[in-house]
Formats: sequence, structure tokens, C-alpha cells
Amino acid sequence: MDTMTEKIQTMPNKTHRILLVGSEKLFQANNILNQFSKEHDIYLYSYNENISLKANAKALYREILPLLRENYEQVVFMGHGSDCNLLYGLYDDKSLKFDAGVFVNYQHCDDAVPSHIHEHLELDKAKIYSFVTKGNKKRPVEYLTDHQYVKSLFGTIRSKRLSQEIFGCVVYGAYNKDYLTGEPTLFLN
Repeated sequence: MDTMTEKIQTMPNKTHRILLVGSEKLFQANNILNQFSKEHDIYLYSYNENISLKANAKALYREILPLLRENYEQVVFMGHGSDCNLLYGLYDDKSLKFDAGVFVNYQHCDDAVPSHIHEHLELDKAKIYSFVTKGNKKRPVEYLTDHQYVKSLFGTIRSKRLSQEIFGCVVYGAYNKDYLTGEPTLFLN
């Protein structure tokens, strides 16, 4: 087993809740919260375009580390645009592996993703879903679990259909559930 795989942090199942680490841009502009209204604890992050991906990843890791110690059943990442690269930054710098990732209108950062990250993410079989509402409809990276073009008004992410597609992929695909039950979702920040 190589050292990168040995470093991966695994979280034993302790709670029956799911931690969703999501982009403020994505949540403010979309109806995702209504879809994920049960079973989740949501931590929203903001991405600072004026600092490097590594600095953003370190800052986010410091913020979510106490939450990761809670040993959630699953941990999911959702990003929009260039902040999607935080999934890679956290994996590369802190060996943090998410159970599922969602990219909406993914934009590659220049300092973002060393090739060894793509290889390991593919081997780790993390379920990563990509959605495009505008621009190039091609797959941004090869190893995605699913990649979809979701037609929306003027190519925006303000789309009920987009939030429903994200819900379907994550809940049916990553959680292997048909629906969510349990306690209402909580914001953690």
C-alpha cells in the first residue's frame, strides 16, 4: 500500500448524520437546502480567489476539523466554479477523502491539481458528480461517477431542476437511499 493511501483519513461511523461541506455561492444561488432538508449538518465555506488553492484548503481544513472529529456517517463536498478545486486541495494537503463530491460548472485552477491526485481519486473510487449549466458541456475530468448537462434559464445555477439532479445523484448514488428521513438539517456556521 503506498503512503498516500495510508495517509487517507477515514471516519468511523458514529453518528447517523451526514456532514455537507458546501460552497456559499452554490447554496445562495440555488434550492439545494430544500432538497437536503433532513439528516444533514451543513457547513458553508467561501473561497478566496486572492490566495492559493493550498491556502484556501488549509483554512477550510482548520474550520471543519472539529466537525470531522464528530465522526459523521458520511462527508460530502459541494463546490461551484473554481472552488470545486478545494476537494483536491484538501485531499492533497490533508489527505482528506470525501465520500462524495459535487461539482457545478467546474473551473480548473492553475495551481490546482497535480496529476497524482487524479490518479489516487480514481483509485479511491470517491463518487464525484459533475453538473454543467453553461459553457463547455464536455467532461471536465475523466474519472467522474456522473457528468450531466442541466439546461437552465440563461445558464444560471438558479434552477430547481439542478438541485433535484444533485439530490438524486447524491442520495440515490452515494447514500444508496431513496429518500431522507430524520431530524431537520442544521447549519453549523
